[in-house]
Amino acid sequence: MLPLGTGLRYLGYQARSALPSNFDCDYAFSLGGLAAALVHSRASGYLATLTGLKGDAGGVPFASMLVDDNAELSLPTGQARPRIPPAQVDLNGAALKKLRAKLKECQLTDKYRNPGPVQFAGETAECRLMSLDLEGSDYLAQLSDLRRALATVEEACRPGCSSTLLKISMKTLHNLRDIMLLQEQK
Repeated sequence: MLPLGTGLRYLGYQARSALPSNFDCDYAFSLGGLAAALVHSRASGYLATLTGLKGDAGGVPFASMLVDDNAELSLPTGQARPRIPPAQVDLNGAALKKLRAKLKECQLTDKYRNPGPVQFAGETAECRLMSLDLEGSDYLAQLSDLRRALATVEEACRPGCSSTLLKISMKTLHNLRDIMLLQEQK
Protein backbone atom coordinates (compact mmCIF):
# COMPACT_ATOMS: atom_id res chain seq x y z
CA MET A 1 0.00 0.00 0.00
CA LEU A 2 1.30 3.45 -0.91
CA PRO A 3 1.85 6.00 1.86
CA LEU A 4 -0.77 8.72 2.13
CA GLY A 5 0.18 11.85 0.19
CA THR A 6 -1.33 15.27 0.78
CA GLY A 7 -1.41 18.36 -1.39
CA LEU A 8 -2.19 22.00 -0.75
CA ARG A 9 -3.89 24.45 -3.06
CA TYR A 10 -3.91 28.24 -2.94
CA LEU A 11 -7.43 29.50 -3.58
CA GLY A 12 -6.57 33.18 -4.01
CA TYR A 13 -9.50 35.07 -5.45
CA GLN A 14 -11.72 31.97 -5.37
CA ALA A 15 -11.94 32.20 -1.59
CA ARG A 16 -13.01 35.86 -1.42
CA SER A 17 -16.73 35.80 -0.86
CA ALA A 18 -19.47 36.29 1.70
CA LEU A 19 -19.70 34.27 4.88
CA PRO A 20 -20.79 30.67 4.32
CA SER A 21 -24.44 29.76 4.83
CA ASN A 22 -25.56 27.00 7.20
CA PHE A 23 -25.82 24.75 4.12
CA ASP A 24 -22.22 25.59 3.15
CA CYS A 25 -21.03 24.85 6.68
CA ASP A 26 -22.86 21.50 6.83
CA TYR A 27 -21.54 20.57 3.39
CA ALA A 28 -17.93 21.43 4.30
CA PHE A 29 -18.23 19.61 7.65
CA SER A 30 -19.52 16.48 5.89
CA LEU A 31 -16.76 16.62 3.26
CA GLY A 32 -14.15 16.97 6.01
CA GLY A 33 -15.54 13.95 7.85
CA LEU A 34 -15.59 11.94 4.65
CA ALA A 35 -12.01 12.98 3.83
CA ALA A 36 -10.97 11.83 7.31
CA ALA A 37 -12.71 8.48 6.72
CA LEU A 38 -10.85 8.09 3.41
CA VAL A 39 -7.53 8.84 5.14
CA HIS A 40 -8.38 6.42 7.96
CA SER A 41 -9.10 3.67 5.43
CA ARG A 42 -5.80 4.49 3.68
CA ALA A 43 -7.56 5.45 0.43
CA SER A 44 -4.94 7.76 -1.04
CA GLY A 45 -5.67 9.49 -4.34
CA TYR A 46 -9.41 9.89 -3.76
CA LEU A 47 -11.56 13.01 -3.73
CA ALA A 48 -14.31 13.10 -1.11
CA THR A 49 -17.70 13.65 -2.78
CA LEU A 50 -21.25 14.26 -1.67
CA THR A 51 -23.93 13.93 -4.32
CA GLY A 52 -27.53 14.99 -4.16
CA LEU A 53 -28.95 17.19 -1.47
CA LYS A 54 -29.29 14.23 0.89
CA GLY A 55 -25.50 13.83 0.86
CA ASP A 56 -24.74 10.39 -0.59
CA ALA A 57 -21.08 10.05 0.38
CA GLY A 58 -18.29 8.50 -1.65
CA GLY A 59 -14.77 8.82 -2.94
CA VAL A 60 -13.76 9.34 -6.57
CA PRO A 61 -10.23 8.46 -7.75
CA PHE A 62 -8.38 11.54 -8.98
CA ALA A 63 -7.15 9.44 -11.90
CA SER A 64 -10.71 9.15 -13.23
CA MET A 65 -10.90 12.95 -13.55
CA LEU A 66 -7.61 13.44 -15.41
CA VAL A 67 -7.48 14.61 -19.02
CA ASP A 68 -4.57 15.22 -21.36
CA ASP A 69 -6.00 17.66 -23.86
CA ASN A 70 -3.21 20.19 -24.23
CA ALA A 71 0.00 19.20 -26.00
CA GLU A 72 1.59 22.54 -25.02
CA LEU A 73 1.53 21.48 -21.37
CA SER A 74 3.52 18.29 -21.96
CA LEU A 75 6.78 17.80 -20.12
CA PRO A 76 10.12 18.51 -21.86
CA THR A 77 10.55 14.75 -22.27
CA GLY A 78 7.39 14.71 -24.39
CA GLN A 79 5.50 12.86 -21.69
CA ALA A 80 1.89 13.97 -21.19
CA ARG A 81 1.05 16.25 -18.28
CA PRO A 82 -2.52 15.33 -17.32
CA ARG A 83 -4.70 17.79 -15.43
CA ILE A 84 -8.10 17.98 -13.81
CA PRO A 85 -10.08 20.55 -15.80
CA PRO A 86 -12.23 23.12 -14.00
CA ALA A 87 -15.95 22.42 -13.93
CA GLN A 88 -17.90 24.32 -16.56
CA VAL A 89 -21.25 26.03 -16.11
CA ASP A 90 -23.93 23.85 -17.69
CA LEU A 91 -25.50 26.15 -20.29
CA ASN A 92 -28.30 23.62 -20.78
CA GLY A 93 -28.98 23.11 -17.07
CA ALA A 94 -32.33 23.50 -15.36
CA ALA A 95 -31.36 26.67 -13.47
CA LEU A 96 -30.28 28.55 -16.59
CA LYS A 97 -33.34 27.34 -18.52
CA LYS A 98 -35.61 28.69 -15.78
CA LEU A 99 -33.76 32.02 -15.78
CA ARG A 100 -34.03 32.32 -19.57
CA ALA A 101 -37.77 31.54 -19.45
CA LYS A 102 -38.39 34.32 -16.91
CA LEU A 103 -35.75 36.81 -18.07
CA LYS A 104 -38.01 38.95 -20.27
CA GLU A 105 -40.68 39.15 -17.57
CA CYS A 106 -38.08 40.09 -14.96
CA GLN A 107 -36.63 42.83 -17.19
CA LEU A 108 -40.02 44.32 -18.10
CA THR A 109 -41.55 44.28 -14.61
CA ASP A 110 -38.39 45.07 -12.65
CA LYS A 111 -38.83 41.74 -10.90
CA TYR A 112 -35.88 40.40 -8.96
CA ARG A 113 -35.08 38.22 -6.00
CA ASN A 114 -32.70 39.50 -3.37
CA PRO A 115 -32.56 37.26 -0.33
CA GLY A 116 -30.29 39.76 1.44
CA PRO A 117 -27.26 38.81 3.48
CA VAL A 118 -26.76 35.26 4.73
CA GLN A 119 -28.88 34.59 7.81
CA PHE A 120 -27.68 32.24 10.54
CA ALA A 121 -30.88 32.25 12.60
CA GLY A 122 -34.57 32.74 11.93
CA GLU A 123 -36.90 31.64 9.14
CA THR A 124 -34.45 31.96 6.25
CA ALA A 125 -31.40 30.40 7.93
CA GLU A 126 -31.95 27.01 6.30
CA CYS A 127 -32.82 28.32 2.81
CA ARG A 128 -30.78 27.02 -0.10
CA LEU A 129 -30.13 28.56 -3.47
CA MET A 130 -32.91 27.78 -5.93
CA SER A 131 -30.29 26.56 -8.41
CA LEU A 132 -29.24 23.75 -6.04
CA ASP A 133 -32.75 22.35 -5.99
CA LEU A 134 -33.19 22.76 -9.76
CA GLU A 135 -29.85 21.28 -10.83
CA GLY A 136 -30.10 18.23 -8.59
CA SER A 137 -33.55 17.23 -9.72
CA ASP A 138 -33.18 16.45 -13.43
CA TYR A 139 -32.74 12.69 -13.15
CA LEU A 140 -33.81 11.83 -16.70
CA ALA A 141 -31.42 14.40 -18.18
CA GLN A 142 -28.58 12.84 -16.16
CA LEU A 143 -29.48 9.39 -17.51
CA SER A 144 -29.47 10.81 -21.03
CA ASP A 145 -26.03 12.40 -20.43
CA LEU A 146 -24.74 9.05 -19.13
CA ARG A 147 -25.94 7.22 -22.24
CA ARG A 148 -24.27 9.81 -24.50
CA ALA A 149 -21.00 9.50 -22.55
CA LEU A 150 -21.09 5.70 -22.79
CA ALA A 151 -21.76 5.90 -26.53
CA THR A 152 -18.77 8.24 -26.91
CA VAL A 153 -16.52 5.76 -25.08
CA GLU A 154 -17.84 2.88 -27.18
CA GLU A 155 -17.26 4.84 -30.40
CA ALA A 156 -13.72 5.86 -29.40
CA CYS A 157 -12.67 2.36 -28.28
CA ARG A 158 -13.30 0.47 -31.50
CA PRO A 159 -10.77 -1.96 -32.95
CA GLY A 160 -7.78 0.05 -34.11
CA CYS A 161 -7.88 2.68 -31.35
CA SER A 162 -4.62 3.49 -29.56
CA SER A 163 -3.55 1.16 -26.77
CA THR A 164 -3.18 4.19 -24.47
CA LEU A 165 -6.81 5.20 -24.99
CA LEU A 166 -7.93 1.63 -24.42
CA LYS A 167 -5.86 1.33 -21.23
CA ILE A 168 -7.17 4.64 -19.83
CA SER A 169 -10.76 3.69 -20.68
CA MET A 170 -10.43 0.27 -19.04
CA LYS A 171 -8.86 1.66 -15.85
CA THR A 172 -11.50 4.37 -15.58
CA LEU A 173 -14.36 1.91 -16.11
CA HIS A 174 -12.83 -0.52 -13.58
CA ASN A 175 -12.64 2.36 -11.07
CA LEU A 176 -16.29 3.19 -11.78
CA ARG A 177 -17.27 -0.45 -11.28
CA ASP A 178 -15.38 -0.56 -7.96
CA ILE A 179 -17.08 2.63 -6.78
CA MET A 180 -20.49 1.22 -7.72
CA LEU A 181 -19.76 -2.00 -5.81
CA LEU A 182 -18.78 0.03 -2.74
CA GLN A 183 -22.04 2.01 -3.00
CA GLU A 184 -24.04 -1.25 -3.14
CA GLN A 185 -22.37 -2.46 0.07
CA LYS A 186 -23.63 0.54 2.08
